[in-house]
Amino acid sequence: MLRLLTALLLATPALAVPAALVTDPPMNAAYPADLMPLLIASHGANMNGRIYLAEGKGPHPTMLLLHGFPGVEQNGDVAQAARRAGWNVILFHYRGAWGSQGAFSIHNAIDDTQVVLDWARDPANAAKYRIDPKRIVVAGHSMGGFMTVQTAAHNTGLAGVILIDAWNPAASAAGLSNPQAQAAIVAGLAESMPPISGITAQGLLGEMAANAAGWNNEAQAPALAKAPLLIFGGTTGSGGSTGFGTVNAALAKSVEAVPGAKVTSYIWPTDHYLSDHRVALSAAIVEWLQRLPR
Repeated sequence: MLRLLTALLLATPALAVPAALVTDPPMNAAYPADLMPLLIASHGANMNGRIYLAEGKGPHPTMLLLHGFPGVEQNGDVAQAARRAGWNVILFHYRGAWGSQGAFSIHNAIDDTQVVLDWARDPANAAKYRIDPKRIVVAGHSMGGFMTVQTAAHNTGLAGVILIDAWNPAASAAGLSNPQAQAAIVAGLAESMPPISGITAQGLLGEMAANAAGWNNEAQAPALAKAPLLIFGGTTGSGGSTGFGTVNAALAKSVEAVPGAKVTSYIWPTDHYLSDHRVALSAAIVEWLQRLPR
């Protein structure tokens, strides 16, 4: 297995094989690794979630891992690898998504992410779930990447930020003046609506169009430069699987231009879901997490 993983990762420069990719942690009878369900209240609605607890007494550094829209890819492989490396990982479903109460909207999802970050920093929750509130990384894929940018823009003291082929609404809105482009976006959104409640595909498009000017990831470059930043992007795919590699490469350059920024980026020939780079993705994230200040 180790030989196979090494061969896979040789195609990606500067990546080694972290032990957490191939080695389970020792059994800890007093403080075992665990997977626990969560129910977190946001603005009067309960959101479904779970926390991957790392083995050991802790407190443990913790990653808040945000899924995209609608969240078919939840990056559970990344969560497991991070936990083996000693990190707790929190995953949750925004209001109105995958059975969580309430109505979904992009605005609501931004608020929900802040609620969960505050929940993780709460002393009582930190003690119960062995969380180190001073070492929290926020990570997100696609729309979750946009949520991550918004969270980084409004919070200080994050241990790091990870963007996995992050969606930039401002870039997507550039073609909304074209009726054919609008129809294609609505059709693509409609295919993803079954796990979503409280909003229509047309409603989501309207929300995007109304807020595109203010929802620009590159405008948040100064905020993103305040914490170590890890960026991934894919440059292939088609339709809804087309990667946002170009957009994320541009974002990486914008943050790198800010004095004092610490940016690591991987722009790979893969699709939006990094479908054929999953081992490399986990390896890069674990290696980066292990280099963060303690």
